[in-house]
Amino acid sequence: MAASAPPYQGYPIQPQLYPPLFKENDDVSPSAPPPPSYTPYSQEQQHHLQFQSQVMVSVPAPELGSHKVRMICRYCQSDIETRTDKKASIVAWISSGVMCFFGLFCGCCLIPFCIGPCQDTWHSCPKCGAHLGTNRAF
Repeated sequence: MAASAPPYQGYPIQPQLYPPLFKENDDVSPSAPPPPSYTPYSQEQQHHLQFQSQVMVSVPAPELGSHKVRMICRYCQSDIETRTDKKASIVAWISSGVMCFFGLFCGCCLIPFCIGPCQDTWHSCPKCGAHLGTNRAF
């Protein structure tokens, strides 16, 4: 018969010891004098603080279509007309693949790459070059 293992005792928990916040002989009454580095300000020495508030105005981005859009660039804060680039969309690639599958590989399968609605329109800022958004085909 095999000997069984002793029951798990766990790790002994040792209490965390922190230094006391106050020494027992410290005077913590409100009548204690302030520390020597403390100098209260008189009325003449007080400085007037001026606060400036800044208002953030949120302007919704215009609808990006397949044509150029006039807007304010969110990166360079310039009033611009977007630069547009047409790129083949996933719709063009899928329709081209379907045409090739059905035997239209003599050049007819390239038609979706020439049709505007089958292309994505990428809008970018002409000043800073930042990408502002994409109008997806279909």
